[in-house]
Amino acid sequence: MCRNLRLKALQTGLMQEVASLFTGEIIEYLDTVRRVHEPVIDTVNLDRVIRAEWDGQAQEQAEGLVQDFAAFIEVNRDEIEALKIFYGQA
Repeated sequence: MCRNLRLKALQTGLMQEVASLFTGEIIEYLDTVRRVHEPVIDTVNLDRVIRAEWDGQAQEQAEGLVQDFAAFIEVNRDEIEALKIFYGQA
């Protein structure tokens, strides 16, 4: 029980120490960063579809991507096998 009380006292002390670091200046800075990077969700001006059509190059691009990936696997086969063995032992 004594250990729990010591841990609680240490935890309280650390929380107070950390809280003292958050002065008005850093709180203002963090709030500014939050406002600048916060995404804006517009629920008033709804999007509308202007046109919808099939991309004629989509299949060619997909086939090219698959071929590139297959070539990558072939070139890096030894490294991939080594990673499989390494992580299989963990």
